[in-house]
Amino acid sequence: MNLETNAKALRYTMTKAERRLSRLLAESFPDLAFKKQAVITPYIVDFLEPSLKLIIEADGGQHCDNQSDQHRDNDLTSRGYTILRFWNNDILSNPEGIYAAIDQTIKKGRN
Repeated sequence: MNLETNAKALRYTMTKAERRLSRLLAESFPDLAFKKQAVITPYIVDFLEPSLKLIIEADGGQHCDNQSDQHRDNDLTSRGYTILRFWNNDILSNPEGIYAAIDQTIKKGRN
């Protein structure tokens, strides 16, 4: 399966936290074009705002101290992307805090 096909499949099987984050992004930042399960070869990221080069990841327990995530983040950061990672339980229990962190990052990116 190629990256585009895999990304499309992931859009249909989003976790509860990813769906909640998707709604938060659409409702809170309607002027931005966040893409779900976006391909940045050789990776698929949860959410990408291309004009700001902002990646937002919703992480479950499998991402705890994950070396491949660190390598991936280092690669993407070296290409000019900003990456925000949020734990699924934080997305579900503290949407105001998630919004504040994203909003602050967006404001920095626009300056």
